[in-house]
Amino acid sequence: MGFAQHPRRRAILALERRRLNAKSPVAAEKIERLQVRLFSSRYREELFDRFGRRRALVPYHTILGPAHAFQDGDILVLAGASWEIDPAIYARLKAQHGIRIALLCYDIIPALYPDLVSARHSCIFIKFVRAAFPIMDLAMFISRAVEQDVRRYCESHELPLKQTRVVQLGSDFTRVSPQIQGPLPGGLEPQRYALFVSTIEPHKGHRLLFSVWKRLLAEGIPQGRRFKLVFVGRRGWLADELLSEIDAHPSAGDSLLLLSNVPDETLAELYMQCAFCLFPSLYEGYGLPIVEAFRYGKAVLASTGGAVPEVAGGLSPCLDPRDENSWYEALKLWIEQPERPRHYEELIRNHFHPPTWNEAARAFFETIDKELP
Repeated sequence: MGFAQHPRRRAILALERRRLNAKSPVAAEKIERLQVRLFSSRYREELFDRFGRRRALVPYHTILGPAHAFQDGDILVLAGASWEIDPAIYARLKAQHGIRIALLCYDIIPALYPDLVSARHSCIFIKFVRAAFPIMDLAMFISRAVEQDVRRYCESHELPLKQTRVVQLGSDFTRVSPQIQGPLPGGLEPQRYALFVSTIEPHKGHRLLFSVWKRLLAEGIPQGRRFKLVFVGRRGWLADELLSEIDAHPSAGDSLLLLSNVPDETLAELYMQCAFCLFPSLYEGYGLPIVEAFRYGKAVLASTGGAVPEVAGGLSPCLDPRDENSWYEALKLWIEQPERPRHYEELIRNHFHPPTWNEAARAFFETIDKELP
């Protein structure tokens, strides 16, 4: 949904529809040249694979049926990026057709931490939250932490909030063999690097780890163990300043690797062969990289931000994302004493049993049926 709603993305998709329906190859080529002007590296990744081939893209209008005729008693479920749509539309639907609305909320980071996102996104999001929550018949959240934060936010802004429930996300996976199966990028050695997988954005904690890493390098700790730090993720918003600092530091490309556009196969190897994972996020509504690390049986130095401890479930330590000294001490300890994460790896093997997506989907709709009969 997010890809379709962004203004530039909508323009790209509109041109894609024209390109696919062009009456001649010449016309299609002209449209493609115009479309390319709108591409950033981020959008190119979504329309082209790593070999430069166009991904199979089916425009919405070719698969959508006729517009639904709402009737009294219908339930409209908002489970995607609905916050860029004017909530007045939902209010009109309720008034005109007597429908009820269930909203799935992943987090309210732009409202809680407006300085960590772009001003435009924060403004749009806050406007949506303050208009939408009062008209929702059921608000569902992917963690208890988000539910509590939304309740506090609504109370502090005198926003009425009706029924709320927590619904767990799914995680389909098979146990991954720990055997080494392929080469690693950037001269990495098995069990001699820590892995942080996340979009590079202010609230994710890359700056914290960069500061800690510089302190460790100054003491010669990573060098003594041939240990490295690996960031895997695409550039997000408000990341330019930090990335410039990283690029200018002597560790860049040596003991600190920044990887993007990583194929799935390479990412799997990075997970399987790392010593442990990191996730110092200031706030998360869930924390998928933790689940992904656990999938590979890897311990995580995680944060106490938002729902992170809830997702970690005691299977890895959680540290204050604002306490640089705690992260310095923990990272130093796990580098110097590589047996430290093993205790958590055993806990993960014995106790990590998340629901499948089928189970999560069933619980999701059962919650709606129960709360909005």
